Amino acid sequence: MNQNFKPMAIWVCLVFSIQVQAQFIKNYTVTYEKKINMAKLSKWWRSDDKDGKFWKDNFTLKTNSVFASYERVEKDISEESNWVWGHVSYSQTFLDIAGGKQTSQKEVSEKTFLVQDSIPKLQWHIHDEVRIIAGYPCRKAMAKFKDSVVIVAYFTEQLYAPIGPESITGLPGTILGMVIPMFETTWLATSVVSHEMNPLNTIPQPKKGEKTNLKALEDILKRTYKEYDNAYKLVLRILL
Repeated sequence: MNQNFKPMAIWVCLVFSIQVQAQFIKNYTVTYEKKINMAKLSKWWRSDDKDGKFWKDNFTLKTNSVFASYERVEKDISEESNWVWGHVSYSQTFLDIAGGKQTSQKEVSEKTFLVQDSIPKLQWHIHDEVRIIAGYPCRKAMAKFKDSVVIVAYFTEQLYAPIGPESITGLPGTILGMVIPMFETTWLATSVVSHEMNPLNTIPQPKKGEKTNLKALEDILKRTYKEYDNAYKLVLRILL
């Protein structure tokens, strides 16, 4: 073997490794449109307009690939829409990615809870299907939450953190598209903004609310919504 070949091969591998690593973005903000088919989810929802069947909202996911924060983009809510809040839920979620911990501020029946627990671990199955979302190639993956809720996700390895909307994590990259058929809900990234030139040194963490954990909150939710249709769907949606 040529004695110069081995050093040259090592140099080529090193350059290739640096180039691959350079493709990863570690500091960024993803904005999602969350869409709920209320006409299918609630028998009280009435709309003759095709687009009016959906409740839409926007959320941001900010991360430095060590910590992350997922929260709703504030907007004015009309009186006519206030009752919708009985069917949808909002939370500000802080993720300690490496530590596998989450802290979420959740609103339930006009009461605020501060949920501190581990991040749910999902068994993902990755497929060959690829879609382009917000300019990024995303592979399809599927998992189940609590053995019954199917989650379909599309993730990109070009965004480094293994995170996604709500508290859905565990893939080798960031989820830019997600569907939970049981909840009649989709999340689709509309933009990705890189902060590599100005890294996110601090990530906001919720601090207000009655402290609890996921199991205790699930018990509270079951009691709160026991008279409602599709109560378990409400419970699971708020737990995410």
